[in-house]
Amino acid sequence: MNAWRGFLLVLVLSVPSLTVQAQEPPRPLDARLVEAVYRIDAPAFTAPMHAAHVVSVPVFIATPPALWLGTLAAGADLAPPTALSMAWLGTFGTVTLLKNTIRRPRPFTVLDDIERRGMGPTDVIDPFSFPSGHAGLAFTIATSLSASYPEWYVIAPAYVWATTTALSRVWHGVHYPSDIAVGALLGSGIALGAHALVNALTDEEGADPTALRSPPMVGVVLPIR
Repeated sequence: MNAWRGFLLVLVLSVPSLTVQAQEPPRPLDARLVEAVYRIDAPAFTAPMHAAHVVSVPVFIATPPALWLGTLAAGADLAPPTALSMAWLGTFGTVTLLKNTIRRPRPFTVLDDIERRGMGPTDVIDPFSFPSGHAGLAFTIATSLSASYPEWYVIAPAYVWATTTALSRVWHGVHYPSDIAVGALLGSGIALGAHALVNALTDEEGADPTALRSPPMVGVVLPIR
């Protein structure tokens, strides 16, 4: 009888701990994925991640004016830089609006084992994660250039750079995979929409496809992280 009482006592005492374990929610897939990418330390992977982080903002800032200058100097069709500028501003504005509406915290602020890499404590970075502005602008530029100049030597490097830039945001601990996925889709979609609009304006009956000679130059170019 004493043995049975002891067995029942042990069983009763073990139930609460089993109940707590059973009720513990599983870690979200996004958190598990960002941790998996964050832990990769192979030099063949980390070197491109570092490089993408260093060059991303300069490329974001330089690409639209460089395309404008090159196009104007060559006297070429102004549709490509017009579409790129429209898409760039559209992506920037949409990302900013969504970030400040959804207000998702960045992973390094909520995950204990994640810290932001490659940035000092005084670096300016907005507190919101969704969607990724870097992924959005990278895929805006890649898609816009690929639509304007559909050659393999433009398309392949553009999308390799855009993909590396987006993935680097996860490895640096500042975005979740879903952030960069939505940012990439958003940037690509806005770029295609801008090209469709510009093509519709220049392909009207009787319109000269090189008639876009004096579009408004937008001088405000702001990096987004």
